[in-house]
Amino acid sequence: MRVDAPSSLPELRQLLKAALSAPGKSRLLAGGTDLLVRLHASPELSADLIDLSGVDELKGITIRDTFLEIGACTTFSEMERHPVIRERCAALARAASLVGSPQIRNLGTIGGNLANASPAADSLPPLCALDATILAENSEGEEMTLPAGELATVPGKTCLRQDQYIRAVRIPLHRNTFSFFVKTGSRKAVAISKLSLSLAFRRTDAQARIFAGSLGASGVRMRAAEEALERRDWTAQNRAAFLDALSASVEENIPGRASLPFKRLAVRGLGDDLWTAVKEAISGE
Repeated sequence: MRVDAPSSLPELRQLLKAALSAPGKSRLLAGGTDLLVRLHASPELSADLIDLSGVDELKGITIRDTFLEIGACTTFSEMERHPVIRERCAALARAASLVGSPQIRNLGTIGGNLANASPAADSLPPLCALDATILAENSEGEEMTLPAGELATVPGKTCLRQDQYIRAVRIPLHRNTFSFFVKTGSRKAVAISKLSLSLAFRRTDAQARIFAGSLGASGVRMRAAEEALERRDWTAQNRAAFLDALSASVEENIPGRASLPFKRLAVRGLGDDLWTAVKEAISGE
């Protein structure tokens, strides 16, 4: 196994260009919390690695005119602590705080989490709810942007080509937006999500975006549940309609799967948390 460690984007692009001569042989390494575990479990996947940790252009959180830009090699710990993310993108800060253990959060990166394309990736539902886009580049420096929910094609695979890498994640900074994230796992510590929900609710026009994780290759949008929230009707009848809509979306997306009975029930508990959080946020205005 060979490990290259570029210190700049031009060096990274040269390595990616050279890797085109041996398709599939090289893999990008960010924090390594997913890739190294996969390579250890499946030695036949052993590959040359390109370590991104020395590329400073892929790190950091920057506030642009109308959006927040998070470098692909920004860690979960950094996102969890960042004041603007905590205030304007609370769902992402909360999801970051629940990823694995402190050690994993100190190493794991948002770009690696997305590129791993796990249906249980904690960062994806909040990014989808917050209408985030992915900025990718190729070995020639050419840019491509796409919605966060369109990066993964099937579990474990993305739409990126061999010579492309994730440069950053961009999140629009809408004012008066409340966001929230909840998940359930198999244990309290270092829990891998069995199901998660993330919500972004814009107070000015009552526009809601709700996405679920662990139901497919990417975040699944729960449109019927969004409509129930957008009515701002906090009666027991509308709450029941909201929870029923969540259950129906689970049934629609994983029909016949062994986990359906659990997730159909679990989504109601998570949905109840979302309902309460939005109701309290709106009532407190």
